[in-house]
Amino acid sequence: MKGLLGIIVALIAVLIVLALLKVALKLIVIGLVVVGALALYGMVRDKIGGGGAR
Repeated sequence: MKGLLGIIVALIAVLIVLALLKVALKLIVIGLVVVGALALYGMVRDKIGGGGAR
């Protein structure tokens, strides 16, 4: 009985870790996309606004 409980606890722990990793990965991907979009936006704005106006 005790061994079964240990296995169940281990499985739950693994599931929690996997869920946290998935969330962390999602946050990292979102962060990278936001940073990439901001960098692109900055470059495009510099090309359009900086090059043409001045």
